[in-house]
Amino acid sequence: MKYLAMLTDFGTQDHYVAVMKSWFLSHIPGVFFIDISHEVPPQSISSAAYLLYAAWDYLPENCLVLALVDPGVGTERRISVLECSGRVLVCPDNGISGLLLSRLKQYSLYEPSDALVEKVKIGKSTTFHGRDIFTPLCGWIIEKGIEHPSFSSLENPVRLAHLEPVDPQGFADQCHVIHIDHFGNIITNVKMDQRKDHSLEGLILQHRFIQLHDHYSQVSEGDFLSYWGSSGFLEIACRNSNAAKELGIGLGDILEIKYQEDET
Repeated sequence: MKYLAMLTDFGTQDHYVAVMKSWFLSHIPGVFFIDISHEVPPQSISSAAYLLYAAWDYLPENCLVLALVDPGVGTERRISVLECSGRVLVCPDNGISGLLLSRLKQYSLYEPSDALVEKVKIGKSTTFHGRDIFTPLCGWIIEKGIEHPSFSSLENPVRLAHLEPVDPQGFADQCHVIHIDHFGNIITNVKMDQRKDHSLEGLILQHRFIQLHDHYSQVSEGDFLSYWGSSGFLEIACRNSNAAKELGIGLGDILEIKYQEDET
């Protein structure tokens, strides 16, 4: 594998990402970095799960993906290694891979042995496993692969209920806010291919109805709209403004959906 895609909540203000990249450059000659994002809101597993889902299909084959948003760092949480279609994902087993697992048809899940983790470990920090465990583990996988006795099947991976795609069952339902992007657009866990025989009118937020549209220019500046986003999830925006701030909506909030029967 010559590509390494990174997704973290480490930001760019501190040294964390640079230290990890420096280790790779020193030990894995020729590695090519892809930065999915380092601006995941701190400890937001849902945002990380969404960004991973949105980027996955566009990553090159022979790519190792390190997704590191790890509120449980230092605890006994497991490490997950997912293999699918020539790509390998390494992440904490804390729900980051949940949205992706809901869509993938065929994949294999593994976890490294404690012996391997101890073997590759390069430091004793209990708060920076990105540097001391995940980085050298990824390096080991890049060089030797996962077809090795040091990996066993990962059973019952962590799945978070609020990250499961909503499957409408009637004319009214609820959904969760799983990500808020740079523009303040609100991404929910309602998926376009989950509509079955219902079409969506829009969302009811704070006693206001936000109608479904195709694109931003169908509403006036400052008006709200809902739409199917580029990754297939239902989103809410405010034209030329920040919908999350205007509406006071945050990650994890629950929204009400209104449906109508599909007459086609």
